[in-house]
Amino acid sequence: MQVEQKQVTLRKLVAGEGKILVSKTKDEEGNPTVKSKEVYLANGASEFDFEEVDE
Repeated sequence: MQVEQKQVTLRKLVAGEGKILVSKTKDEEGNPTVKSKEVYLANGASEFDFEEVDE
């Protein structure tokens, strides 16, 4: 087993009051694949992959 230690920047999106974050990526039925009040962005993810909508 190999242990790696890295310094990273944690990026977190938080929806405003009365809003939720939804992914622009949709499933087969046309629903967002993510609906959440908070989203932690993985490596390569962008805030532009999400939009803020009313709850």
